[in-house]
Amino acid sequence: MRYLAFLFLCSVLASAEMDKSMEGITSYHDKTLKNSALTLWAAHESYLLGLKAYYDDNRSNNEEAITLLSKAATEQHNADAAFLLGVAYGEGNIVPQDPQKALYWYERAANLGDKDAMLITGWYYYKGEAVEQDLDKAKAWFQKAADLGDDEASEMVRFIEEMLEY
Repeated sequence: MRYLAFLFLCSVLASAEMDKSMEGITSYHDKTLKNSALTLWAAHESYLLGLKAYYDDNRSNNEEAITLLSKAATEQHNADAAFLLGVAYGEGNIVPQDPQKALYWYERAANLGDKDAMLITGWYYYKGEAVEQDLDKAKAWFQKAADLGDDEASEMVRFIEEMLEY
């Protein structure tokens, strides 16, 4: 989804003449496609604009990126936006590094079903990074990611189970 959204954003933004090109649409089928595309855009507008601002080289857009991505993550329940906020705060690349905020956004993305966020959240709890170490929570997050087919998470579940046996 992250890559598809980025490609979609690039295609929309690359066409400065989007409105003009859509004026000539006449058939019902084409109008339906136009409405579907506009509906998709509206549903993900905050995420797509936030994504554009995030990857823009203009540092003055960083605050806008955080605002738009936060809106997408909270109001539109967009897991990709929440994940990207986790990356931003975890790496400190467009905002000051803040492990607690990173975990908050990763956990939000994980709760929205993002497998990668589940794995990363598991690591935060396993390492005790930004929170007190909690092997039970770590194992639970790793298990959720493993249930979605993540091999690294499966290995961590087995490793934690062995640790807890001793």
